[in-house]
Amino acid sequence: MFAIILDIEAQTWTPGAAGAPEITTPGKVGVGTTVPEGKIEASTCTPTENVIIATKVDCNPPNPNGPIGTGPQNPGFNPPGPPNPGSGLLVSAAGSFSYILANAINANVTASAMLGHHLGNGSGLGNAPLFWGRTQASGFNFATNMPTPVQTTTRFIVLPNGYTGINNASPRVELDVIKQGYSGPVAIFGVRTLGGPAPALVTGQEIPAPPAGTQMVRTQQLAVVPYLSGGNYNKICQAGDLGLIFTDGKGQGSGTGGDLEGHNTNAGLVIAPFAANTARSGGIRIAHIGDIDLAGQVKAIKVTVNTKWWPDFVFAPNYALMPLDSVGMFIKTNGHLPGFKTDSILINEGIDISETQALQQQKIEELTLYTIQQKNLLKAQAAALATQASAIASQAKKQAELETLVQQLLAK
Repeated sequence: MFAIILDIEAQTWTPGAAGAPEITTPGKVGVGTTVPEGKIEASTCTPTENVIIATKVDCNPPNPNGPIGTGPQNPGFNPPGPPNPGSGLLVSAAGSFSYILANAINANVTASAMLGHHLGNGSGLGNAPLFWGRTQASGFNFATNMPTPVQTTTRFIVLPNGYTGINNASPRVELDVIKQGYSGPVAIFGVRTLGGPAPALVTGQEIPAPPAGTQMVRTQQLAVVPYLSGGNYNKICQAGDLGLIFTDGKGQGSGTGGDLEGHNTNAGLVIAPFAANTARSGGIRIAHIGDIDLAGQVKAIKVTVNTKWWPDFVFAPNYALMPLDSVGMFIKTNGHLPGFKTDSILINEGIDISETQALQQQKIEELTLYTIQQKNLLKAQAAALATQASAIASQAKKQAELETLVQQLLAK
């Protein structure tokens, strides 16, 4: 098993069989093209032909080069030396590096430097990446008249276990992305909206230019924002919140104290199980104005509903409490309590929990007033009955006295 090893800076290459890589532009390599537009460009017009394949193989015996090195330019990998069979592809945006293509043909090349990765511990597939894209920066210390150490930053990496990192050299899961800075989304998933402006053509190519999704302008998209500032994207946002922001991209705006171009106008966000055209369909939909439709049951320990009003005005001295006779006539005519909508309207339109709770509280407070009125009436009636009883007792006493007097007169 052999590999192709190319030193871009050395620009030395002896072409082999037909279709072998060609160097026709200084500092660039083309595979299938004589005019590469990047450091390496591979091209094919055969539908069944792969463009680039990097394979990492579990090879035995273990790596003969010994322990893994820890150099600043290649941390965690072996020092320069012959590559193990099955090495992957290492790509750097700057500096003098070699490119190692796995399972390729042998070639007559001269390499001035090789930073190819090897199997992590000589057994299994190890943890050295299958693909590693990074940027490199180096400076110059004018005080010492010496160059500063090379610093590399990982931009994209794929490990043998399938873990992929963006701006992250140590991905923890299949896709692990770290946002550079605090503002803006870390990921945008979008599609060109219908009726939007036609994309311009890329010069010299017959393909449309990519939509301006990363600018959140005129694309229908869902953006993941790991850190929000207060009022960012939406007034409901608070500093330190995480955001899942959606827009249809159709909104127009000046961006000067008003709506920004590309804001949402009519699209909603749906979170639901895949159950189209079945009786079990249901989920959550957030409308463009923030209203939430929920198809399903809700279980909660506590629910807080903001209310627009509360009926404590019922206890004001000047409150006009409807007489019970009038309440009875209203119920007889309309079939429901005063202040409430009809059953048909509530069934068709739904119940406003806040409004209904306030109306029910108003009726409770009115019932309290009716109860107090009845108590006062009963108290007054009881007092009147007591007065009547006292009068009756007084009359009975006088009557008894008269009867005694009459008997005395008759006895003489």
